[in-house]
Amino acid sequence: MAQQKLNVSQDVEDFFSAKSAHGPPKLSGLINLLRHLLTRISKLAIVVDALDDRDHLNIKSQFEGLPSFGVQKKDVAKDIELYISHEIKRNGKLKRLSSYIKDQIVDALVKGALGICCLDQISKLRSDRAIKSALESLPPTLDETYERILCNIADEDRELALTVFRFLVCGSNRDFTLSEIREGLATEIGSKRMNPDNRLNDEEDILDICGGLVDINEKDISKASYYYIDETLGKIELAKIIYTYLLLDDFSTGPCSTIAEFDLRKREYPLFLLAAQHGWSVSASYQYGSDKVLDALLAQFYSNDNNPNFISWRQAHQSTPKDITDYLEPQRSSTATLYYASALGLWQLIKGIIGGGADVNHYGGNPPTPLQVAAATGQAKTVKALLGHGASTAPIRDSDAMMCAAGSGHADCVKLLIEAGATSHCPDRGLYGAAMHRAYTNGFEDAYNAILCSEHYRRSEDSRPFCLMIYEAASQGFGRSTEILIERYGSRIISDNNEFLPTTLRTFAEHGRTKILQRLLQKPEALEFLSRDKVFVPVLEGAVFYGQTKTVELLLRKRKDSRELGVSFHLAIAKGFPKIRDMLLREGADPCAKDEHGWTPMFYAMHSSREGSVEGLLAVLGDVEKSEIMNITGMGPGGWEAIGDDSMGLKISEDRCEVENISASKKQLRTKFPITPVVGDYYLEVHILKGGSTNSAIGFVDALCHYVCEGSTIYTSSLGWDVRSWAYHPGYIHGEDSPGARSAPNFTTGDVIGCHFDRVRSAVSFTLNGKRADTGDPLPGIRGKLHPIIRLTPGDKFRTNFGSEPFLHKIPEPAAPEAYIKVGGGWTNWFDHPYECYE
Repeated sequence: MAQQKLNVSQDVEDFFSAKSAHGPPKLSGLINLLRHLLTRISKLAIVVDALDDRDHLNIKSQFEGLPSFGVQKKDVAKDIELYISHEIKRNGKLKRLSSYIKDQIVDALVKGALGICCLDQISKLRSDRAIKSALESLPPTLDETYERILCNIADEDRELALTVFRFLVCGSNRDFTLSEIREGLATEIGSKRMNPDNRLNDEEDILDICGGLVDINEKDISKASYYYIDETLGKIELAKIIYTYLLLDDFSTGPCSTIAEFDLRKREYPLFLLAAQHGWSVSASYQYGSDKVLDALLAQFYSNDNNPNFISWRQAHQSTPKDITDYLEPQRSSTATLYYASALGLWQLIKGIIGGGADVNHYGGNPPTPLQVAAATGQAKTVKALLGHGASTAPIRDSDAMMCAAGSGHADCVKLLIEAGATSHCPDRGLYGAAMHRAYTNGFEDAYNAILCSEHYRRSEDSRPFCLMIYEAASQGFGRSTEILIERYGSRIISDNNEFLPTTLRTFAEHGRTKILQRLLQKPEALEFLSRDKVFVPVLEGAVFYGQTKTVELLLRKRKDSRELGVSFHLAIAKGFPKIRDMLLREGADPCAKDEHGWTPMFYAMHSSREGSVEGLLAVLGDVEKSEIMNITGMGPGGWEAIGDDSMGLKISEDRCEVENISASKKQLRTKFPITPVVGDYYLEVHILKGGSTNSAIGFVDALCHYVCEGSTIYTSSLGWDVRSWAYHPGYIHGEDSPGARSAPNFTTGDVIGCHFDRVRSAVSFTLNGKRADTGDPLPGIRGKLHPIIRLTPGDKFRTNFGSEPFLHKIPEPAAPEAYIKVGGGWTNWFDHPYECYE
């Protein structure tokens, strides 16, 4: 997803950068990242493959009811045939065979399919007779195929092959080169020196040794051809190779003083950089005491801070191609062996390291202390050992041990720290609030509950933290947290003083938390609160928008005397939810009602992309006159207005067409009314009277986002990059659904920007002084209630002609039909929610 959508790649990079220091991300964190990305991507299909390869019924049962299809051998036969034919042409021996034998090989492997990985074995056979015999005896199952390949590995090569598999499966989060693997094979565990005679003469022998289970790409990167190899092949054995290598006498001279010297070290010792940056952490899950040899290597490596091998490793661990001094920067790298032993959970070494004079509260690294890094990596026994030696729990550099533990989802460490008297204060959430917020943000419910159930909150008389907590639990889908909060603190949460309660109820509704909502509404005070129109309407609209039929049914049943339905019926029509539509009609919804802008349900249906929306509404309306259905106030954009209360620092003319930003910050303005739906073409011109910096922007935003974005968020987000908007910036044009920014001319003082919305073709385009700014290609696939919107940087002054005066330039002619090919669905696809239900 990150590769295909530029506007999500930074989110993915930030997520993995934040997690990389603490090991692989937790499943819950990945799920929350996926949920977040789903709100940024218009169309996404997730295909789960090979369910029939899993024997666990609980895995299969999770996918029951979802669309599924089987892939038969005949369906992929052509793909397999192409692959095998390509491999035969690529293989030096196979490509010299006769056409007849080649056809025999292709035919046999296509029929067998499981025999693909035997191709390498076949290439070693020396006669056509041997090849035919091998093809006739292909193993019938994948397991038997692997068994045959492994059994064919020569006795003298088996230990080498096993070591190769350990490297590929257990060794790193990146692929290995053949030279790195060759170096690992040549390492004698426990030896202080590298014996050059141990190195393979030809590193490509590795491919031959492993019998086709290892392949390389064009960059000499090796990888396991098939991924059914278990990690139990040996992290311990691999760790012994890695730490033996890092303890070689060759690195006992300490760190390099120049980049040239460091580059020479990398060339002469091909495994050094990988062992330093990735391989060292292979012992992270090791239980100290399981292997005496590895115990001795770890104790020696982490013996003291002045160990030159340890310092050499630190330099390589933190190095970049252009900088080998990062390891000297305290905020990036710790100088303490205690720090890294704590990160790996080697709690048995801690007493000896501290006894040797190490500072238990050493500062350096990220997180900055041994206790914090142990908490962040979930090393509960290490946390306990450090606390026993007097480690401080006080915050350092906006971080504390509880935040580290909670933010990484380690509830056991959180409990240990609470028992030790640690705090993580936040004004809004109380004594442990900062840690709680970190657990909420990263999606770790167990850690969140460990704090929520602490004695401090049981005794707390302050209701505000609980009001905030139930909103957080609702938005993250923390079911158990919500139950605890309702059960223990319900009477304090359901209050007029709880500013988060309306949003909390709406979040429950949007996410379809019907059972939790029902439980909450059993309390009379909650039911009374919901019955207020200003609360009930947005909650109902949220449930309707995301197709939560059961929740809508519950809300309508519980609404008491409230007759107000807001635009719920409009949304049900636009989103194509007939069951909800019929429920609302039974409750008295008016199929001809107008929203705040004069839009009827028919206009919502026409401007959505749900198939059948218009037809469904016509069936409901029956013989009502079309003119009555389409009746609308006709009001369109006529002037600019400030977003919310943000009018300070803006000079807006009496006719609301001229705006100047006299503040010191960026300002965005939208039109009060959207483009009226009765026009097929809409055009406006913005005259840049002053300014036009790189942060200025002119474009459109979809007002229908109002139903999924709180307050004025949609009007303050970055134009063209977020939340259903399309904008012209000096130098480029960008739309939310576009794969990348399009180059466009800069604009500045004196220029006139034309903004054109072609409703018939569902496209937006821009002009600069009468000429197309977007190379003639409009931004396609655009629907919704569009507001013109502008962003002014300090000093900018714009005047807009909404059509009350003759335009300076002609409305641009339509582009060629092929320019309007849609690259995505309409607005409804963008709003697809992780919890949305499709009737």
